[in-house]
Amino acid sequence: MIRLTWRQARPAFVTCAAILLAFAAFAVYTEREMSSYIAANGLATCTGGESVCGVLGEAFKSKFGGVLAVSQFIGFVPVLIGAFWGAPLIAREIESGTHRLVWTQSVGRVRWLAVKAGTFLLAAAALCAILTWLMTWWLHPLQYVQGGGTVGPSAGDRISPNVFSFMGIAPVAYTLFAFCVGAAAGAVVKKVVPAMVAAIILYVPPRIIMARSVRPSVITPETVSFPAGTPSPRTGMGDWILSNTLVDAAGHPINVDYQTMSAACQKTMGPSCYPAGARLVDTYQSLARFWPLQFIEAGVFVGLGTLCLAFTVWWTMRRVS
Repeated sequence: MIRLTWRQARPAFVTCAAILLAFAAFAVYTEREMSSYIAANGLATCTGGESVCGVLGEAFKSKFGGVLAVSQFIGFVPVLIGAFWGAPLIAREIESGTHRLVWTQSVGRVRWLAVKAGTFLLAAAALCAILTWLMTWWLHPLQYVQGGGTVGPSAGDRISPNVFSFMGIAPVAYTLFAFCVGAAAGAVVKKVVPAMVAAIILYVPPRIIMARSVRPSVITPETVSFPAGTPSPRTGMGDWILSNTLVDAAGHPINVDYQTMSAACQKTMGPSCYPAGARLVDTYQSLARFWPLQFIEAGVFVGLGTLCLAFTVWWTMRRVS
């Protein structure tokens, strides 16, 4: 059974290995380019808040911002594994009728499913773990540049939504969840292409809900208040800013019509441009919470994946003939 599974999986594994090697070569080249630029232009010694550092940061983003844009496509890896590995796992066998042949050769359903699912799950986890490590190393130079041109070693924004999903252990959990969702869809739908579509549809909503509703508030956010028109005391600390509210001296939210401000105020936005006593209140998740949020999110998706896998086993035992 193991040999048969390996023969079936080998083309997919070889293809993914080739793509991974090609991406690794691209990552090594671009990482060296970014690191050399940082060293040559003094970005590594900037501490943030200096106008010259802001200019350097914007120049860096202009030159290498496309690298981060390319990295966004890596976020599709889990759903692709769910659609192309998970969904056909059972659906292809049922659609072609080959599962009956295997079951009549002293290979029980549980063993059949355990070997097939286990082989692909291990490969998917290994692939994603390697890719995540590569992404973390590759994007490290980009962490010198935060939104607004803040630069320096403390400006890493790995907790921000654009980076969080590529680092730590969460990507592996996403991949395992996507694969298990695909396998469950394949067992129920029994047709490969519809199962692939179902896998994508079922995978996306939990990811969106987690990113937009759960992750920002699963740990109570922190707040910091500072006079309007002055830099935040947390500038350059890599926080994930959830909201920024302008309040009066009594703490009530207020609105300022920026269009009616003087030309000087529209340019500088200094303290004198705001009502007396006005303050800005930032609500944020600090960089120190990166790993707690990673473990929480990974635990949720591993749990959901386990439920999907258990459902797949139950459905295969009871409903597949």
